[in-house]
Amino acid sequence: MDEAVRGAGYILAGVALPIILQDGAQRWPEGWIVLGLLGAAGLPAAWLAARRVHQPAGGTMALLNARECRRIAPTLIGYGVFGAGYVGYMTFIMALLQEQGGSSEQMIWFWFTLGLVSAVTNLLWGRLLGAFSDGRGPALVFATAMLGTLPVLLYPGPVAMFLSAILFGGSFMAGPTSITIVAQRQLSPASWTAAISLLTVGFAFGQTIGPILAGAISDVTGSIEAGFWVSPLLLAIAACVNLLQRPPVPAESPALAGKSS
Repeated sequence: MDEAVRGAGYILAGVALPIILQDGAQRWPEGWIVLGLLGAAGLPAAWLAARRVHQPAGGTMALLNARECRRIAPTLIGYGVFGAGYVGYMTFIMALLQEQGGSSEQMIWFWFTLGLVSAVTNLLWGRLLGAFSDGRGPALVFATAMLGTLPVLLYPGPVAMFLSAILFGGSFMAGPTSITIVAQRQLSPASWTAAISLLTVGFAFGQTIGPILAGAISDVTGSIEAGFWVSPLLLAIAACVNLLQRPPVPAESPALAGKSS
């Protein structure tokens, strides 16, 4: 649900910015202020939602042990690489579209489309991802996001722009859902908090590395497009790494253990 809410945030931004920028790009400072106010307006709802989250039965572990870390290692590594590829796209897509001749109005509608699709499709991903207990769920999400990065690289133009918004927007925010499901299937409830914390750290590390790597390649080659190719490459690697995540051993499956007790 939180991914759907974030998608709604993209939609609100897509509605607000055309109104603010209708007199020209020189009004971007006002645009950033409005975006900040929209973010602040969502804080009370986020705080109330956080208070309604119940602690898993059996308490929570502060840290995972070595065996649990090994069990989710492919998911951790893949999610970190996904973070690098995802944020590279989000960081440089506007510069790439502008270099390809995209207008300010087209780029605003690009974000609106991306947000609308992400809000709708994240309501659909849950049922599909729930069918997997191994790494196929995240791999499917990451591979779809990878496909979403390619249209603007292979066939620049308005059609490719909005096809990219649909494919990438329809998948990238399902990433957290997919890895959360894996962690819940692989580990006991007491380990979920520690596992999600560790996976979030890996994702954040990837988000730090992605723009640096893509930016360095763009600087060396003098081409934004060259650096942008880092995104599909990393997303493809993330999908492949997650395929190494095996299903939980039946005797150790948290779900089965709960039934046997």
